[in-house]
Amino acid sequence: MINIIKNKIFEEIVFFIALGLAVFTGIFAELNFNAIDYNVIGILATLMLITLAFEKYEVLDFVAVWVLNKADSERKTAGLMIVLTAVLAMFITNDVALITVVPISMTLSKRVGFNPFKLIVLEALAANIGSSLTPFGNPQNLYLYNQYAYDLPTFMSIVAPFVLIGMILLTLPIARLSSKKFEKVDLKGKIQSPKWVGIYGILFIASIFFIVLRMNILILLICVSICVIIRDHELFKQLDYFLLGTFVCFFIFVDHVNQFAWMKEMIRPLLSSEANVFLLSALFSQGISNVPSAILFSAFVEMPNALLLGVSVGGLGTMIASLANLIAYKYYAKQYETKAYHRYFLLLNVSLLIFFMVFYYWIFKV
Repeated sequence: MINIIKNKIFEEIVFFIALGLAVFTGIFAELNFNAIDYNVIGILATLMLITLAFEKYEVLDFVAVWVLNKADSERKTAGLMIVLTAVLAMFITNDVALITVVPISMTLSKRVGFNPFKLIVLEALAANIGSSLTPFGNPQNLYLYNQYAYDLPTFMSIVAPFVLIGMILLTLPIARLSSKKFEKVDLKGKIQSPKWVGIYGILFIASIFFIVLRMNILILLICVSICVIIRDHELFKQLDYFLLGTFVCFFIFVDHVNQFAWMKEMIRPLLSSEANVFLLSALFSQGISNVPSAILFSAFVEMPNALLLGVSVGGLGTMIASLANLIAYKYYAKQYETKAYHRYFLLLNVSLLIFFMVFYYWIFKV
Protein backbone atom coordinates (compact mmCIF):
# COMPACT_ATOMS: atom_id res chain seq x y z
CA MET A 1 0.00 0.00 0.00
CA ILE A 2 2.81 2.38 0.94
CA ASN A 3 4.62 1.62 -2.33
CA ILE A 4 1.44 2.30 -4.31
CA ILE A 5 1.11 5.70 -2.62
CA LYS A 6 4.79 6.49 -3.24
CA ASN A 7 4.49 5.57 -6.91
CA LYS A 8 1.38 7.70 -7.31
CA ILE A 9 3.07 10.69 -5.68
CA PHE A 10 6.06 10.27 -8.01
CA GLU A 11 3.82 9.96 -11.07
CA GLU A 12 1.79 13.04 -10.12
CA ILE A 13 4.53 14.99 -8.36
CA VAL A 14 3.64 18.26 -10.08
CA PHE A 15 0.03 18.04 -8.88
CA PHE A 16 1.10 17.44 -5.28
CA ILE A 17 3.55 20.37 -5.46
CA ALA A 18 0.75 22.60 -6.80
CA LEU A 19 -1.68 21.38 -4.15
CA GLY A 20 0.84 21.96 -1.38
CA LEU A 21 1.57 25.50 -2.56
CA ALA A 22 -2.13 26.34 -2.88
CA VAL A 23 -2.94 24.99 0.59
CA PHE A 24 0.06 26.60 2.30
CA THR A 25 -0.46 30.07 0.78
CA GLY A 26 -4.19 29.69 1.47
CA ILE A 27 -3.42 29.95 5.18
CA PHE A 28 -2.46 33.60 4.63
CA ALA A 29 -4.74 34.59 1.73
CA GLU A 30 -8.41 34.56 0.78
CA LEU A 31 -9.66 31.74 -1.43
CA ASN A 32 -11.13 33.05 -4.69
CA PHE A 33 -12.55 30.51 -7.13
CA ASN A 34 -12.98 33.25 -9.74
CA ALA A 35 -9.21 33.13 -10.16
CA ILE A 36 -9.57 29.81 -11.99
CA ASP A 37 -9.59 30.11 -15.79
CA TYR A 38 -12.49 27.76 -16.43
CA ASN A 39 -12.20 28.14 -20.20
CA VAL A 40 -8.66 26.73 -20.16
CA ILE A 41 -9.83 23.85 -17.95
CA GLY A 42 -12.69 23.23 -20.40
CA ILE A 43 -10.35 23.26 -23.40
CA LEU A 44 -8.08 20.71 -21.75
CA ALA A 45 -10.99 18.45 -20.82
CA THR A 46 -12.41 18.68 -24.35
CA LEU A 47 -9.12 17.79 -26.02
CA MET A 48 -8.53 14.96 -23.56
CA LEU A 49 -11.90 13.35 -24.24
CA ILE A 50 -11.47 13.58 -28.01
CA THR A 51 -7.95 12.17 -27.97
CA LEU A 52 -9.05 9.38 -25.60
CA ALA A 53 -11.71 8.50 -28.18
CA PHE A 54 -9.06 8.45 -30.92
CA GLU A 55 -7.02 6.09 -28.73
CA LYS A 56 -10.01 3.83 -28.09
CA TYR A 57 -10.78 3.53 -31.78
CA GLU A 58 -7.07 2.99 -32.56
CA VAL A 59 -6.77 5.96 -34.91
CA LEU A 60 -3.39 7.02 -33.54
CA ASP A 61 -2.15 3.42 -33.38
CA PHE A 62 -3.08 2.98 -37.04
CA VAL A 63 -0.98 6.01 -38.02
CA ALA A 64 1.99 4.95 -35.89
CA VAL A 65 1.90 1.35 -37.15
CA TRP A 66 1.70 2.53 -40.77
CA VAL A 67 4.86 4.58 -40.23
CA LEU A 68 6.74 1.86 -38.34
CA ASN A 69 6.05 -0.71 -41.05
CA LYS A 70 8.30 1.37 -43.30
CA ALA A 71 11.29 1.06 -40.94
CA ASP A 72 14.06 -1.49 -41.43
CA SER A 73 16.82 -0.26 -39.07
CA GLU A 74 17.13 1.46 -35.69
CA ARG A 75 18.28 4.66 -37.38
CA LYS A 76 15.41 4.74 -39.87
CA THR A 77 12.93 3.86 -37.12
CA ALA A 78 14.14 6.81 -35.02
CA GLY A 79 14.04 9.19 -37.97
CA LEU A 80 10.47 8.25 -38.89
CA MET A 81 9.22 8.19 -35.32
CA ILE A 82 10.58 11.55 -34.19
CA VAL A 83 8.94 13.21 -37.19
CA LEU A 84 5.66 11.40 -36.48
CA THR A 85 5.88 12.21 -32.75
CA ALA A 86 6.56 15.90 -33.39
CA VAL A 87 3.68 16.19 -35.86
CA LEU A 88 1.23 14.35 -33.59
CA ALA A 89 2.32 16.49 -30.64
CA MET A 90 1.51 19.66 -32.58
CA PHE A 91 -2.14 18.61 -32.76
CA ILE A 92 -2.96 16.19 -29.95
CA THR A 93 -0.49 17.42 -27.25
CA ASN A 94 2.92 16.03 -26.38
CA ASP A 95 1.53 13.72 -23.68
CA VAL A 96 -0.93 11.93 -25.98
CA ALA A 97 1.64 11.69 -28.77
CA LEU A 98 3.97 9.78 -26.46
CA ILE A 99 1.20 7.61 -25.04
CA THR A 100 0.61 6.56 -28.66
CA VAL A 101 4.09 6.10 -30.10
CA VAL A 102 6.14 4.82 -27.16
CA PRO A 103 4.28 1.51 -26.56
CA ILE A 104 4.24 0.74 -30.29
CA SER A 105 7.95 1.60 -30.61
CA MET A 106 8.73 -0.73 -27.71
CA THR A 107 6.73 -3.52 -29.30
CA LEU A 108 8.72 -3.17 -32.52
CA SER A 109 12.07 -3.03 -30.69
CA LYS A 110 11.29 -6.25 -28.80
CA ARG A 111 10.39 -8.08 -31.97
CA VAL A 112 13.57 -7.10 -33.80
CA GLY A 113 15.86 -7.24 -30.77
CA PHE A 114 17.25 -3.83 -29.77
CA ASN A 115 17.00 -1.85 -26.53
CA PRO A 116 14.82 1.18 -27.34
CA PHE A 117 16.12 3.58 -24.66
CA LYS A 118 17.68 5.92 -27.22
CA LEU A 119 14.57 5.82 -29.41
CA ILE A 120 12.24 6.62 -26.48
CA VAL A 121 14.40 9.52 -25.29
CA LEU A 122 14.44 10.96 -28.80
CA GLU A 123 10.66 10.60 -29.06
CA ALA A 124 10.22 12.48 -25.77
CA LEU A 125 12.45 15.27 -27.06
CA ALA A 126 10.55 15.41 -30.35
CA ALA A 127 7.25 15.60 -28.49
CA ASN A 128 8.40 18.49 -26.32
CA ILE A 129 9.95 20.40 -29.21
CA GLY A 130 7.23 19.73 -31.79
CA SER A 131 4.36 20.52 -29.42
CA SER A 132 5.76 24.02 -28.87
CA LEU A 133 4.70 25.13 -32.36
CA THR A 134 0.92 25.32 -31.85
CA PRO A 135 -1.41 26.74 -29.17
CA PHE A 136 -2.95 23.29 -28.70
CA GLY A 137 0.33 21.35 -28.67
CA ASN A 138 0.72 21.34 -24.90
CA PRO A 139 -1.08 22.67 -21.79
CA GLN A 140 1.20 25.66 -21.18
CA ASN A 141 0.72 26.85 -24.76
CA LEU A 142 -3.06 26.66 -24.36
CA TYR A 143 -2.83 28.79 -21.26
CA LEU A 144 -0.40 31.39 -22.62
CA TYR A 145 -2.23 31.69 -25.94
CA ASN A 146 -5.40 32.67 -24.06
CA GLN A 147 -3.71 34.64 -21.30
CA TYR A 148 -1.88 36.99 -23.66
CA ALA A 149 -4.46 37.02 -26.48
CA TYR A 150 -2.03 35.95 -29.19
CA ASP A 151 -3.09 35.56 -32.80
CA LEU A 152 -2.04 32.30 -34.43
CA PRO A 153 0.58 33.64 -36.91
CA THR A 154 2.35 35.67 -34.19
CA PHE A 155 2.35 32.77 -31.77
CA MET A 156 3.79 30.32 -34.27
CA SER A 157 6.39 32.77 -35.57
CA ILE A 158 7.83 33.16 -32.06
CA VAL A 159 8.39 29.45 -31.44
CA ALA A 160 9.06 28.32 -35.03
CA PRO A 161 12.85 28.93 -34.87
CA PHE A 162 13.09 26.89 -31.65
CA VAL A 163 11.14 24.01 -33.22
CA LEU A 164 13.10 24.10 -36.49
CA ILE A 165 16.53 24.26 -34.84
CA GLY A 166 15.54 21.67 -32.25
CA MET A 167 14.36 19.16 -34.84
CA ILE A 168 17.53 19.69 -36.91
CA LEU A 169 19.69 19.09 -33.83
CA LEU A 170 17.87 15.81 -33.18
CA THR A 171 19.26 14.48 -36.46
CA LEU A 172 22.74 14.40 -34.86
CA PRO A 173 22.04 11.64 -32.29
CA ILE A 174 19.89 9.83 -34.86
CA ALA A 175 22.87 9.68 -37.23
CA ARG A 176 24.81 7.80 -34.54
CA LEU A 177 22.23 5.01 -34.24
CA SER A 178 22.74 1.63 -35.88
CA SER A 179 21.97 1.40 -39.58
CA LYS A 180 22.12 -2.40 -39.48
CA LYS A 181 19.11 -3.80 -41.33
CA PHE A 182 16.63 -5.90 -39.44
CA GLU A 183 13.83 -8.00 -40.80
CA LYS A 184 10.73 -5.90 -41.26
CA VAL A 185 7.92 -6.60 -38.83
CA ASP A 186 4.41 -6.47 -40.19
CA LEU A 187 2.59 -4.74 -37.34
CA LYS A 188 -1.17 -4.64 -37.66
CA GLY A 189 -3.35 -1.58 -37.23
CA LYS A 190 -7.00 -1.00 -38.01
CA ILE A 191 -9.30 1.91 -37.24
CA GLN A 192 -12.35 0.86 -35.27
CA SER A 193 -15.87 2.36 -35.71
CA PRO A 194 -15.10 4.74 -38.61
CA LYS A 195 -18.47 6.49 -38.12
CA TRP A 196 -17.63 7.60 -34.58
CA VAL A 197 -14.07 8.41 -35.58
CA GLY A 198 -15.58 10.79 -38.16
CA ILE A 199 -17.80 12.42 -35.51
CA TYR A 200 -14.91 12.91 -33.11
CA GLY A 201 -12.78 14.12 -36.00
CA ILE A 202 -15.30 16.88 -36.73
CA LEU A 203 -15.36 17.81 -33.04
CA PHE A 204 -11.55 17.89 -33.00
CA ILE A 205 -11.44 20.27 -35.96
CA ALA A 206 -14.08 22.40 -34.25
CA SER A 207 -11.99 22.48 -31.07
CA ILE A 208 -9.00 23.83 -33.02
CA PHE A 209 -11.17 26.68 -34.32
CA PHE A 210 -12.47 27.36 -30.81
CA ILE A 211 -8.92 27.52 -29.46
CA VAL A 212 -7.46 29.64 -32.25
CA LEU A 213 -10.35 32.12 -32.12
CA ARG A 214 -10.40 32.03 -28.30
CA MET A 215 -14.12 31.24 -28.18
CA ASN A 216 -15.86 30.06 -25.03
CA ILE A 217 -15.42 26.30 -25.02
CA LEU A 218 -18.54 25.44 -22.98
CA ILE A 219 -20.79 24.63 -25.97
CA LEU A 220 -18.19 22.37 -27.55
CA LEU A 221 -17.44 20.66 -24.23
CA ILE A 222 -21.15 19.89 -23.85
CA CYS A 223 -21.30 18.44 -27.40
CA VAL A 224 -18.25 16.25 -26.78
CA SER A 225 -19.59 15.15 -23.39
CA ILE A 226 -22.92 14.14 -24.95
CA CYS A 227 -21.12 11.98 -27.53
CA VAL A 228 -19.05 10.39 -24.79
CA ILE A 229 -22.13 9.72 -22.65
CA ILE A 230 -23.96 8.13 -25.59
CA ARG A 231 -21.12 5.95 -26.84
CA ASP A 232 -17.97 6.04 -24.68
CA HIS A 233 -18.93 6.90 -21.09
CA GLU A 234 -15.93 4.98 -19.74
CA LEU A 235 -13.66 7.73 -21.12
CA PHE A 236 -14.69 9.97 -18.23
CA LYS A 237 -12.83 7.58 -15.92
CA GLN A 238 -9.70 7.91 -18.05
CA LEU A 239 -9.51 11.71 -17.97
CA ASP A 240 -6.29 13.06 -16.47
CA TYR A 241 -7.93 14.69 -13.47
CA PHE A 242 -4.53 15.24 -11.88
CA LEU A 243 -3.49 17.51 -14.77
CA LEU A 244 -6.77 19.44 -14.52
CA GLY A 245 -6.26 19.63 -10.76
CA THR A 246 -2.72 20.93 -11.28
CA PHE A 247 -4.08 23.85 -13.29
CA VAL A 248 -6.76 24.58 -10.68
CA CYS A 249 -4.25 24.52 -7.82
CA PHE A 250 -1.79 26.78 -9.61
CA PHE A 251 -4.50 29.27 -10.57
CA ILE A 252 -5.41 29.45 -6.88
CA PHE A 253 -1.77 29.62 -5.79
CA VAL A 254 -0.98 32.48 -8.19
CA ASP A 255 -4.03 34.37 -6.97
CA HIS A 256 -2.82 33.93 -3.40
CA VAL A 257 0.62 35.24 -4.34
CA ASN A 258 -0.99 38.27 -6.00
CA GLN A 259 -2.59 39.10 -2.64
CA PHE A 260 0.87 39.41 -1.08
CA ALA A 261 1.99 42.92 -2.05
CA TRP A 262 5.44 42.41 -0.52
CA MET A 263 6.05 39.31 -2.65
CA LYS A 264 5.02 41.05 -5.87
CA GLU A 265 7.38 43.91 -5.08
CA MET A 266 10.18 41.44 -4.46
CA ILE A 267 9.60 39.34 -7.60
CA ARG A 268 8.86 42.00 -10.24
CA PRO A 269 12.40 43.53 -10.30
CA LEU A 270 13.80 40.07 -11.06
CA LEU A 271 11.58 39.94 -14.17
CA SER A 272 12.33 43.41 -15.48
CA SER A 273 13.95 42.26 -18.75
CA GLU A 274 13.15 39.70 -21.44
CA ALA A 275 16.46 37.95 -20.83
CA ASN A 276 15.63 37.46 -17.14
CA VAL A 277 12.07 36.30 -17.87
CA PHE A 278 13.36 33.74 -20.34
CA LEU A 279 16.16 32.51 -18.11
CA LEU A 280 14.16 32.26 -14.88
CA SER A 281 11.10 30.62 -16.44
CA ALA A 282 13.32 28.01 -18.13
CA LEU A 283 15.20 27.36 -14.87
CA PHE A 284 12.05 27.17 -12.73
CA SER A 285 10.63 24.63 -15.19
CA GLN A 286 13.45 22.28 -14.24
CA GLY A 287 12.09 22.02 -10.72
CA ILE A 288 8.32 22.45 -10.99
CA SER A 289 7.65 21.63 -14.68
CA ASN A 290 6.92 24.07 -17.50
CA VAL A 291 3.12 24.03 -17.09
CA PRO A 292 3.05 25.54 -13.58
CA SER A 293 5.98 27.81 -14.46
CA ALA A 294 3.89 29.35 -17.24
CA ILE A 295 0.98 30.00 -14.88
CA LEU A 296 3.19 31.30 -12.07
CA PHE A 297 5.29 33.71 -14.14
CA SER A 298 2.30 35.04 -16.09
CA ALA A 299 1.13 36.76 -12.90
CA PHE A 300 4.18 39.03 -12.99
CA VAL A 301 5.27 39.15 -16.63
CA GLU A 302 4.29 41.63 -19.32
CA MET A 303 6.77 40.17 -21.81
CA PRO A 304 4.90 37.10 -23.06
CA ASN A 305 7.29 36.18 -25.89
CA ALA A 306 10.17 35.64 -23.49
CA LEU A 307 7.94 33.61 -21.18
CA LEU A 308 6.62 31.47 -24.04
CA LEU A 309 10.15 30.68 -25.18
CA GLY A 310 11.32 30.16 -21.60
CA VAL A 311 8.77 27.46 -20.79
CA SER A 312 9.20 25.88 -24.24
CA VAL A 313 12.96 25.54 -23.77
CA GLY A 314 12.31 24.69 -20.12
CA GLY A 315 10.63 21.44 -21.18
CA LEU A 316 14.14 20.18 -21.91
CA GLY A 317 16.50 19.29 -19.09
CA THR A 318 15.33 17.32 -16.06
CA MET A 319 12.83 14.49 -15.98
CA ILE A 320 10.29 16.70 -14.21
CA ALA A 321 10.72 19.66 -16.58
CA SER A 322 7.88 18.34 -18.74
CA LEU A 323 5.16 15.88 -17.84
CA ALA A 324 5.79 14.23 -21.21
CA ASN A 325 9.26 13.21 -20.00
CA LEU A 326 7.72 11.29 -17.10
CA ILE A 327 5.22 9.57 -19.40
CA ALA A 328 7.94 8.25 -21.72
CA TYR A 329 10.09 7.17 -18.79
CA LYS A 330 7.20 5.37 -17.10
CA TYR A 331 6.55 3.20 -20.16
CA TYR A 332 10.22 2.32 -20.54
CA ALA A 333 10.81 1.62 -16.82
CA LYS A 334 8.04 -1.00 -16.75
CA GLN A 335 10.07 -3.31 -19.00
CA TYR A 336 13.74 -2.31 -18.75
CA GLU A 337 16.46 -1.36 -16.27
CA THR A 338 16.72 2.42 -16.40
CA LYS A 339 20.39 3.31 -15.82
CA ALA A 340 21.25 3.65 -19.52
CA TYR A 341 18.01 5.55 -20.13
CA HIS A 342 18.80 8.10 -17.41
CA ARG A 343 22.32 8.65 -18.71
CA TYR A 344 21.24 9.15 -22.32
CA PHE A 345 18.25 11.28 -21.29
CA LEU A 346 20.41 13.68 -19.27
CA LEU A 347 23.15 13.82 -21.92
CA LEU A 348 20.78 14.92 -24.70
CA ASN A 349 18.37 17.01 -22.63
CA VAL A 350 20.97 18.97 -20.70
CA SER A 351 23.03 19.57 -23.86
CA LEU A 352 20.01 20.95 -25.72
CA LEU A 353 18.88 22.95 -22.68
CA ILE A 354 22.26 24.64 -22.32
CA PHE A 355 22.46 25.34 -26.05
CA PHE A 356 19.03 27.00 -26.23
CA MET A 357 19.44 28.89 -22.95
CA VAL A 358 22.70 30.43 -24.14
CA PHE A 359 21.30 31.04 -27.62
CA TYR A 360 18.11 32.82 -26.53
CA TYR A 361 19.66 34.61 -23.56
CA TRP A 362 22.19 36.12 -25.95
CA ILE A 363 19.43 37.11 -28.40
CA PHE A 364 17.37 38.81 -25.68
CA LYS A 365 20.43 40.59 -24.33
CA VAL A 366 21.36 41.86 -27.79
